[in-house]
Amino acid sequence: MDEIQTFLKAPTEEARRISDAFRNKVEELNRTTETPSSTWRYNWHSGTSSNDHRFRFRGILQCKQRIVIAHAITAMDMYGAPGFDDIHLGKFLKARDQNTIDFEITAFRHAVERAKVARASGTPLVLFTPVTYRTLIAKEARTKFLDAVREAPEWIDEHVGIMVFCGPNSPSFDAIQRCATDFGAHFRYMDWQISSTDMNASRFMNSGLHTVTFDIHAIINDRLTEIENFGAHIPELRKLKIRAAITGVKTRDELLSALKTGVSFVSGPFVTTALREPLHPRQISPADLPLSDQTLEAA
Repeated sequence: MDEIQTFLKAPTEEARRISDAFRNKVEELNRTTETPSSTWRYNWHSGTSSNDHRFRFRGILQCKQRIVIAHAITAMDMYGAPGFDDIHLGKFLKARDQNTIDFEITAFRHAVERAKVARASGTPLVLFTPVTYRTLIAKEARTKFLDAVREAPEWIDEHVGIMVFCGPNSPSFDAIQRCATDFGAHFRYMDWQISSTDMNASRFMNSGLHTVTFDIHAIINDRLTEIENFGAHIPELRKLKIRAAITGVKTRDELLSALKTGVSFVSGPFVTTALREPLHPRQISPADLPLSDQTLEAA
């Protein structure tokens, strides 16, 4: 009760801070497991198809033209709260460490099936599918994933890219070479997820990366400051011909701050919720965000 009174009496900026902190806490409880299990909630050894209900899609906004231009594949959380029905993929993959390769392969194959349908209908589609850092550097997992990639049509690099999760913010030369050679041979679009602005952009030299994405999902305090801090790395990333992106954007203020820093792409709950189907590329005003299955059905 005291907390409610404090909120009601607080100045505007302080009330906003309290509200954001409360929302972050609720989302964290809803979207993550308290005690990570070594197993998945689905059988990821099974096959997949273009209508596999286990997957969801988070839209990626191209900032300059304000177009939802691509989507990141995530997984449905059947036990999640309404409105947050996908898992926090980065944390989920990290918690399961060495037990994710079957999920990664199935997610990739699902992206391929989606791409086949889109290509047959002439619909533009770009999907990013997850790859863990362990798969990048561990020979057995890397071989297993790349074997699955080689089974896909040769044109798949036009529609499917990868996002590297659970890697260091300043990766080693060996890891970057693995990314550039082994994976760059198959993927035109490659993204590296980082969780801190304490990074050395020069480590991504000759990586073949399309983007480096700052994931702010887990940041609780000073989120706007962290977005600005990431902006300081953009000039150096541009010199390396790498685009900067931010994911985990939850509010209009965060979106506007990200746009102001000059990032090329943004995503997160304020861009789209977890969608059952990827969107056709569409121009969108920030005033009309976030997009959800409910708002799209009502339009």
